[in-house]
Amino acid sequence: MKRFALLNLSSDPNVGVTLPLVARALSAQLFFDVSGPWGMMPMTVEVVSEEPADADSITITLFDDSDQAGVLGWHDESPAGRPYGRVFVKDSGPGLPGVISHEVIEAYLDPACNYWADDGLGRLYALEGCDPVEDRSYPITLTKDDGTTTSILVSDFIYPSWLDPHGQPPYDKMDIIKAPFIIDEGGYALYRDGMGVHQVFGAKHQPKRSKLHPSARTFKRIHRQ
Repeated sequence: MKRFALLNLSSDPNVGVTLPLVARALSAQLFFDVSGPWGMMPMTVEVVSEEPADADSITITLFDDSDQAGVLGWHDESPAGRPYGRVFVKDSGPGLPGVISHEVIEAYLDPACNYWADDGLGRLYALEGCDPVEDRSYPITLTKDDGTTTSILVSDFIYPSWLDPHGQPPYDKMDIIKAPFIIDEGGYALYRDGMGVHQVFGAKHQPKRSKLHPSARTFKRIHRQ
């Protein structure tokens, strides 16, 4: 995969205006922040007018309304093994750029949704790149065509050291987490042990129904036993 394609099917005119800036911010995030620590080739993020036919694109489609109340977004693989995502504008509200960032990063790091890391204590933790710090965001500053600047809030994300029981800090981009396999107070994680797959929430986490959507990664990991 070489790029993320943002396809806007929302009727909100503001989304059409701001989406190119969001795409620029996410391209910068993948290039400068995510790809290096993870040792991966960066991918670009582009706005498209129709779904790409090529196999090198992961399409994230924006819709007005969710297919389940409270769902902000999810991503999955097609039967042919091609990753894709959905983001819902009305449910995401002002946090839309962060929701898109969340979906892009997690699809970038583990498109097949099949990576687990051993904590050395009998648990395997799912690689969900933003969930442990999903309530955290930071700004990407861009210069617009008119010379003024604007900031786009994107999602915090974990570093590979978070998945290593002997990992050294930092464990996430914003340096919030202080040890491997520990989640932020507003975060979330999924682990597997001999009894099955379990969800664990931070003290101030507000569970999202998107986690239980049939096409959500969490739902599929729970039921893929």
